[in-house]
Amino acid sequence: MLLAAKHGKDRNLKLCEDEITSCVFGPLAFMPVQEVWRLFRKWLPFSPELWPKETPSDLSISFWENLKKSGRVEPDIIFRFAGVGEPLLTVMFEVKWGIKGEPRLSHDPQLVNQWAALSGKERERALHVYLVKEVGNEKEEVGKSFSKKTSFPKKEWQERLVCLGWRGLIDVLRFERPKFTPAMNLWADSVLSFLGRRGLTTFTGFDWLTEVVKEPGERIFWKPITPNSLA
Repeated sequence: MLLAAKHGKDRNLKLCEDEITSCVFGPLAFMPVQEVWRLFRKWLPFSPELWPKETPSDLSISFWENLKKSGRVEPDIIFRFAGVGEPLLTVMFEVKWGIKGEPRLSHDPQLVNQWAALSGKERERALHVYLVKEVGNEKEEVGKSFSKKTSFPKKEWQERLVCLGWRGLIDVLRFERPKFTPAMNLWADSVLSFLGRRGLTTFTGFDWLTEVVKEPGERIFWKPITPNSLA
């Protein structure tokens, strides 16, 4: 699907949330762990002290893993980085791809339940990412999660939970793309095409105005009406 998007051959632009999640992040299972690690370090804005100093040598990725023995708590993706014989970091994602007005979190304590479902030991080395289309629209949802009664220290979780927009990933891929290995570059190019064809691009600024403005003070968008202009 990503390669089809890169060449403009994908016909179904209205994929469901789970399909988009797997299309974008599934190929990372085939990338060198060091590349995925570098991407995460550039992309995820957590405090430096929350990141292990050791570079991981192994990575496992699970999609929609049920973290509860009874009932269902399924984060969309869990990345588990490991060093030599020991776990280093867990990065858990809840991914949303709804349009404005659609329900976002399936129920208020969804993020709380995900964090609580991790073992106490894993929470000590875990990060939690809520990935959405528009960050501004989701702040209320995250606030509701923080207001819920929890079985774990809220302060610890607040330091380890971040709400990010898809456009942040686009920005990082555009900037880091020349520094990746060929396989990771192909993935980055394809993801940019895939998201772009579904309406997600970055703000490019007003550089285009320099091509329009020929002389200082020249009016571009309007011209006042004067008695001379009506003559």
